Amino acid sequence: MPAISALGADYLLAGIIALWFVRGAHQHGRKSIYDFGSFVFFLWPVIAPIYLFQTRGLRAFSTIGLFFIVFFAAIAFAMFIGYPASLQR
Repeated sequence: MPAISALGADYLLAGIIALWFVRGAHQHGRKSIYDFGSFVFFLWPVIAPIYLFQTRGLRAFSTIGLFFIVFFAAIAFAMFIGYPASLQR
């Protein structure tokens, strides 16, 4: 079950980021390539910083920083919750 959850989380992260970028491009009136959502879905670690700096300028650092804070907080939370359960075996 944990492997399925990890796989689902990977797809959800990429999917949420892709939807956020497609919506943001539409709101900013930016023309995007055909199937921009799939492009971002597969290459979001490369495309995300480029897009953020193009649309937000230096404010992109705050968005990227917030992403890393939430990302590492989720990892720490999972380790905190999962560690006691691993001791019971």
